[in-house]
Amino acid sequence: MNKIYLSIFCVLLLFLASCSESIDTSDTLRTLDSNSDTITSNTENGDDTIMASDNVYKNFKENIQFGVWNGFLSGFTDEQHAKALKDAGIDFVIDGYNKKILDLCEKNDLKYLIHDALDRDPYANIAKLTASYKDSPAFLGNILWDEPSINDYNTITKITEAYKKAFPDKFASVNLLPLYATEQQIGTSDYKKYVKEFADKVATDFISVDIYPLTIYDNGEMHTYDNFINCFAIVADECRSHNLDFRTYIQAIGWDSYYDNREASIEDLRFQLYTALSFGSKVIIYWRGAPSDLFPTGFVSTAGELTELYYRVQKVNSEIKSFSNIYMKYKSLGAYTVNSGKVPAYVKNYTDQYNNFNIIKTIETTQSILVGCFDKDNDSNSKAFTIVNMSELADKLPTDVLFTLTSDKSTVTAYIKGVPTVLTNAGNGYKLTLESGEGVFITIE
Repeated sequence: MNKIYLSIFCVLLLFLASCSESIDTSDTLRTLDSNSDTITSNTENGDDTIMASDNVYKNFKENIQFGVWNGFLSGFTDEQHAKALKDAGIDFVIDGYNKKILDLCEKNDLKYLIHDALDRDPYANIAKLTASYKDSPAFLGNILWDEPSINDYNTITKITEAYKKAFPDKFASVNLLPLYATEQQIGTSDYKKYVKEFADKVATDFISVDIYPLTIYDNGEMHTYDNFINCFAIVADECRSHNLDFRTYIQAIGWDSYYDNREASIEDLRFQLYTALSFGSKVIIYWRGAPSDLFPTGFVSTAGELTELYYRVQKVNSEIKSFSNIYMKYKSLGAYTVNSGKVPAYVKNYTDQYNNFNIIKTIETTQSILVGCFDKDNDSNSKAFTIVNMSELADKLPTDVLFTLTSDKSTVTAYIKGVPTVLTNAGNGYKLTLESGEGVFITIE
C-alpha cells in the first residue's frame, strides 16, 4: 500500500519539474489526436519500431520467473550483491534506470524492468527516454503505471499501444491495485469491474496485481487479509477469460502503514507463493529487496549484509524452480477449497470456486486447504494440481490430507519442498502432511 503514497509523491515531483522547464516536442515519438483516442507516431524515418536485442519472452514461457522490486541498496550496487540476487533465484530486478545496475544485470544474467519517466506520461518520448538502455540484453521492459484508478485506463491504453509499437517484444508493465484498496483509489466500488475493464481496454499480455496480506498487531497477534484468496481468484479468472498471463507481487518485508505489515517467515512465503501458483501465476515479484527509511527490512541490511529474509527467499525459490519447467506445461483451470478445522475468514470468503476437476474423486483434510487445478491443452490424460495448507498462519497448524483419484493407473508425483516424490496409494488413497503455509505441486501422468 505504501507504493501508492510513493507514486503520488513522484507524480507531484514530476509536475513541479514540468512547471519549471519548457517541453521540447520537436522529436516527440507520438502525439495525441485531440479528436480521437488514437496515438500517431512521427519518427523521422516513418518507422517507430525500436529494434530489440533479444526476445525476452523465451524464459518467461519456459520457467516460472522471480523478480524483486528495488533489488539493490544504494552504496552496495556491486558485483557481490548482483551475484547474491542471482544465487537467490531472482531472474529480474525492478528499479529506476541506473547504468551501474544495467551493467551488473548484463554481467550476471539478470533482466532489468525499468521504472522511469515513461510512467504516467502519454506524451513521453520513448526513443529519447530509452536510448541509454534499449539495446541492452538485460532490458526487459518498462513499468508504465503502478496501481492505477479505473479512470486512468484510457490514458494507459494510449501509452501501452505506443510502447508496444516501439517495443513489441518488451514488457509494458501495468500493476493493478488489490481488492483491499479503497473505492477512491480504484475509482469504483466494484473490484471485478476494475479488473475486467483493464483486461477489456488495455492491449496487454498479462495482468499484474500486488497483494500484501501479512499483518501483526501491537499485541503480537498475526493476521492474514480476509479476502486474500478472493483477490487472486478475481484477477486469475479475468486472465483466463482473456487468455492473459497472471503475475503477482507478494509481501516479503515488514513495514508500518495503517497497520503493521510483518516480515515474511518461510511459512508466510510458501503460503503466498503456492497460493499464487494455485491460480496460475507464472511471474512472482517480491516487494521488496532493499531497505529504506520507509521500509526498514529487506534482502540486505542497511550495512549491505545478507539477511535471514534473503536466505528464506533463496530456499523457497529453489524449491519452486525444481518443478518450474514442468509447471509451465500446464494451464490453470481454477481453484477450490476444502474446509475443515478452524476455517479462516479468507477461506470462508472465497466465492466463485472451480468445481469441474473430476480427476480427484475424494479429498479429506484436517485443516482447510486450497486446491489449484491444471491440465494440458494437447493431452487430456495429463492433469496437475496444487494443495496448499490454508490454516491461519498464526496458528501454525499442520494438516493431514487424504485424496483418491478416479483412476489409479497413472503415476502420481508430488513436489514436496522441491523434491519429486512418487506417491503410492495406501489402500484408502494418497496421503500427505503439510506444515503451516506449505504447498505441493502434484502431477498425474
